[in-house]
Amino acid sequence: MISTTTSRGVAHALAERFAGAAHATARPVVADIVRRRVFDALGALAAGRGIADHALFAALPERGLLADVRRLCAVIRSTEVDDLDRLSCTSPGSVAVPVSLLVAAWRGLGEEELLAGVAAGYEAMAGIGQALGGPHRLPDGVWPSYDAAPLAAAAASAAVLGLDGDRAAHALAIAVARTPGRAGRIAGEPTSRWLGYGSAAADGVVATLAAEAGAHGDLALLDLPALRVDPPPQAQWLVERADVKPFCTARQTQSAVEAARMTAMDLQGATIVEAEVAVPAAYRAMIDQPRPRTRLASIASAQFQLSAALTSEGVLWDVVRASPAPPAVAMRVIVDGRLSALYPEAWPARVRLRTAGGDEATRTILGGDEPLPGWHQLFTKHARLGALAPPELDALRAACRSIAPGELLHLADPERTR
Repeated sequence: MISTTTSRGVAHALAERFAGAAHATARPVVADIVRRRVFDALGALAAGRGIADHALFAALPERGLLADVRRLCAVIRSTEVDDLDRLSCTSPGSVAVPVSLLVAAWRGLGEEELLAGVAAGYEAMAGIGQALGGPHRLPDGVWPSYDAAPLAAAAASAAVLGLDGDRAAHALAIAVARTPGRAGRIAGEPTSRWLGYGSAAADGVVATLAAEAGAHGDLALLDLPALRVDPPPQAQWLVERADVKPFCTARQTQSAVEAARMTAMDLQGATIVEAEVAVPAAYRAMIDQPRPRTRLASIASAQFQLSAALTSEGVLWDVVRASPAPPAVAMRVIVDGRLSALYPEAWPARVRLRTAGGDEATRTILGGDEPLPGWHQLFTKHARLGALAPPELDALRAACRSIAPGELLHLADPERTR
């Protein structure tokens, strides 16, 4: 049996870790990184408003804070242009940013509280996902972001509201009891996948509000071996670590697409008739989808994504993908043991292309540590996604540099419920 003292110590250690990330936003460098995360996530929110799956939310009777949390987290995550942390296989921005914005706006709080919430949410989702072995659980049907969403939302909202260590620990304990487990493999459209994801985040916000009101959780639920792993010295907070996707893609196919685009340039625009993609064993089966039939399948399919990159590049920035076309290039996807050894620190791919004339070229992209894109690069990404006209996007960027939660929400999501 786990002692109350031990349970309390682990719970408070987690709460202190997330609070430490929140306090780190007092440093200008960290604060600027958080602002760029906010800009990237809100650009994704704007891009995702046209996805057909989200019509489901209009049929739900609930309105207000929790309804907004469900919808905004769902929209951002569904776009597949939000960020991804490789070592945890989670998408922290899709929870940390909208939860922090919505809770801060709801309480009339400002920039300091918002930045703190975003940093704490990243630390929670990426840290817990890594501790639970997210990259290695994905092939078994576990969705690490979904599992971590309640706890990440609780950590973000607790930081925004400034809960003390004891109340924050109970918020985390209540949230972890709401960990949803398997999301299932949903083949039909519209999918309930995003509704489930947003609801998991909303459960985390409820946990924090309950703890703020005095509710107690079972602190022993946080006393798991995986969560006892000491975090590395905080030379780098986890909000600094996540990868930014340059276009609409599963992170598992991104390196292959980038390698294919570079290899095609080596072949000087010749017609590509055949491609071979080598990847780690962990995600070969996931991306080997020769005939994707749904929007989500097209985003994960190496065949679709590489064909788009080689024959119709603009499709890579099409988030909605109402009618994905069949892949145009013959392709096989194989496992390379040397690439498998690099995973999950890197998510690599090697691509070999052959032209109609018989010429071949090969490129390898390691998909490892890359610097967080600057403001201009992020602006270029979201301008190409096309959801916001350049003046609107410029206004959003300016608002992210001098954050006011209510203004940001209006710019990125003008139809938000009240």
